[in-house]
Amino acid sequence: MILAVYTKNKSKDKWSLYAVAESMETAKKYSKQAIKKANKIGYDDADSVIQGFETAVSIPKNLEKVEPEAMFYN
Repeated sequence: MILAVYTKNKSKDKWSLYAVAESMETAKKYSKQAIKKANKIGYDDADSVIQGFETAVSIPKNLEKVEPEAMFYN
């Protein structure tokens, strides 16, 4: 499984691909970095989520709907 980190800056925005990771530890690090970076440039409502995909080819650039992150912690 390949993990993808998505971010959005406002509640109405779509989720945009931020990074791809091979492990949950790396994905968590990227997720925290994404939120810090967004807050630093002025996006107070920034959010990040980790999603899992079977292959790197199947990772979309944008998502409208995300799966609960808890499903990927197995």
